[in-house]
Amino acid sequence: REDWSTWDQRVIDGLASGFTRDHNNDAVDRFCLQYTKAELLELGRRLDVTIAPINTVADLVEFDHLRVRGYWEKRASGPGPGMFLTADGTRGAPPGPVPGAGEHTGAVLGFIANGRAPVGRRTGHSSAEVLAPRRLPFEGLKVADFSWIGVGPITAKSFADHGATVVRVESVNRIDGLRMQPPFKDGVFGLNRSNFSGTFNTSKLGLSLDLKSQGGRVVARRLVEWADIVLDSFTPGVMSGLGLGPEQIRLVNPSVITATTSLLGSGGPHSDMAGYGYHAAAIAGFFALVGYPDGPPEGPWLAYTDTIAPRLLTPAIMAALERRERTGEGCHIEAAQLEIALQFLAPELLAHADQGLVAARAGSRDRRYAPQGVYPCSSVDHWVAITVVDDDQWRRLCGALGRSDWANDPDLCVLDGRLARHDELDLGIAAWTRDRTEDEVERLLAECGVAAAKVQRSSDLAVDPQYRHRAFYRTLDHTEVGPIPYAGHQYRIAGYPEPGNGPRFAAPQLGEHTFEVLRDLLGFDADEIAEIAASGALE
Repeated sequence: REDWSTWDQRVIDGLASGFTRDHNNDAVDRFCLQYTKAELLELGRRLDVTIAPINTVADLVEFDHLRVRGYWEKRASGPGPGMFLTADGTRGAPPGPVPGAGEHTGAVLGFIANGRAPVGRRTGHSSAEVLAPRRLPFEGLKVADFSWIGVGPITAKSFADHGATVVRVESVNRIDGLRMQPPFKDGVFGLNRSNFSGTFNTSKLGLSLDLKSQGGRVVARRLVEWADIVLDSFTPGVMSGLGLGPEQIRLVNPSVITATTSLLGSGGPHSDMAGYGYHAAAIAGFFALVGYPDGPPEGPWLAYTDTIAPRLLTPAIMAALERRERTGEGCHIEAAQLEIALQFLAPELLAHADQGLVAARAGSRDRRYAPQGVYPCSSVDHWVAITVVDDDQWRRLCGALGRSDWANDPDLCVLDGRLARHDELDLGIAAWTRDRTEDEVERLLAECGVAAAKVQRSSDLAVDPQYRHRAFYRTLDHTEVGPIPYAGHQYRIAGYPEPGNGPRFAAPQLGEHTFEVLRDLLGFDADEIAEIAASGALE
């Protein structure tokens, strides 16, 4: 009797439904209690439903998928995190020895003195270069972006924002789910109104293309022949099924760099598992580590691995470009979100291998620092984060709080003593912060050299004076919704036009530049474009 295809949105909007969230959560609880995590993972595969186990560090070491893919680096005391990607099917060797001081000075100075041409094959000015005529590091580089959601689009954005011509391939027949996620301009839903999607796709050209159609594949083949980089985030095997696998592309474009990213990577027992960064974060052990000791796993908010994977995939592609510049050879890069994420759990994985420790949820605390936590301030639901990193900062905190009794307590003068009495310290600190605003606490503790920062909301960031001083937000004119603030980069680069960072132009509407891409970049004439459009391929 229930329309489950719209149930979640109706509940979110407060509309009538025969079932509440509590009803459904209870039903799922009863279902899951019948099985182990491993059984649910296998059951999900059979039902084509993404069910991701919340692994512990100990579970990861025994996870058959990682073993089959040869992920772990062998160490005397046990397995450690291995190389996070493969190139042409080979997982990289472990890092070599730490270089000596100044060991490569001559090579670096020679590289700088000789200079290098921009990576990529220049073939005249593209539409993107017309929009941004200044010289940027990736000018001349051409990228075909077949990815969606997070990892791929963010990776391609790294090149687009810095001068590359990036063509984002989408289809109305397979809408990128991020286009359907808020916030929407003025709170009005629309496929071109999501600034969540917009933030990940700045400085790109939009091409609408149905890859399941014959005409769409004709255009796609011309696109991959044009590109220096071809990026996708489909389930392993999908691109090959479309005739766009790395070996197939290399037949027409021998020096191309292809890069694919998926949840778990190919060649393992769970490679066909489709899902999002939420699922990868659960499998990778992050959910088991985030939360309070007396509560359930909370997990990092957002699709965590979608936001961290691009930070390693992007420099990997840059390294492949540098190699191609030296050798003329392309390559195929595969990056599994799971394996990239495990780089961020290296301390926990090594502690398990060396000492048998299984990291567990500890709230906001850290075994290396005390006190550490998030404390309430005078306004309702306003907070400040405080971390004491050493004994000297502890004395400074005691002075700021007027707690000479703490400062003179020999047990509290050392880390182990503070860790043992952390609950007591939290109560005392909270009693002090509760009488003050978060700005006041931040200022007072900063003045005495204790690390403290107010917990900010998105609305706080929009008016944050430091963000404004750094010109972090860039207001760009979107063709449908008008001026929109886009997040900049986490750095500024000398020589860039002011403010020295950030996207070049707003994200495209779905298929906004289809005609220009076909005509100006791919060389189709008007009759060919009309024929392709009439076939329904440009949907």
